Amino acid sequence: MLLSNETPYQEYIHMIDTIASALLQARLDGRQIDCAPLPTMENEAYAIQQAIIEASDDTVSGIKIGASNAKTQTILGLNQPFFGPMFSRDTLIFKDTKHDLQAPLVAAYPVKVETEFVIGLKSTLTGSAGDISMSQVMNAIDWIAPGLELIGSRINNLPEKPGLCAIADGGGNHSVIVGKPERSWKTRDWQTQLTALSINGKQVRSGHSGDSIAGSPIGMLHWLLNFDRFAGKQIAAGQFIFCGTCTIPVMLQAGDQLHADFGELGELRVACTG
Repeated sequence: MLLSNETPYQEYIHMIDTIASALLQARLDGRQIDCAPLPTMENEAYAIQQAIIEASDDTVSGIKIGASNAKTQTILGLNQPFFGPMFSRDTLIFKDTKHDLQAPLVAAYPVKVETEFVIGLKSTLTGSAGDISMSQVMNAIDWIAPGLELIGSRINNLPEKPGLCAIADGGGNHSVIVGKPERSWKTRDWQTQLTALSINGKQVRSGHSGDSIAGSPIGMLHWLLNFDRFAGKQIAAGQFIFCGTCTIPVMLQAGDQLHADFGELGELRVACTG
């Protein structure tokens, strides 16, 4: 634990800022570091995450929700989902889905990919533990789009259950890819939207939009806004939310060709570069 009865508060803040600075620089440099001390409590992990946001000269493009289903929570050693920032320099947006988009990987650490659904907002929402209604959420949504999240850790000395490290390390986010927005989203059933991921012409994963503790991407956004640790935080109009994985993460290599099929929502074709 970073903060104990014997640790002066200013020393604790200094440790938080030191870890955050090292993780932010590792993100910018595309490398891993040995992180010490590792967070052992959620409040420490979120404090490091917030310090990274405050120290960065980049803007936050949106929020990711991680560990959105029970299986992932077990792997990470968590008992609930978590959230993290997505930065503008790490956000890739399809301008033309008829052509491949290039997604750069880093050689210093493994990068995996997940298919996800993305919600864009037309009005600002503020977290308020237990007080946000589903109608408030629905009224704030502008569009829903297919997306891919590339995940990777800047921390080299991860423990067996790395959930707290993922929270601290900006949600374990490497980059995100946002597809074409669907503005007629109210006409669709967001519990049953299918998705399939192929790499180099071979299907490797399949899933659907209902694979989460909330049963839909919209439900996960509703969960986030009522999550006590998100109370007082804002998701601004124009920002977006990655609502949790629909497929088990799969490892990527430079040169891989990704094809994510979201049915009627469209397809994403991505070329992974070194």
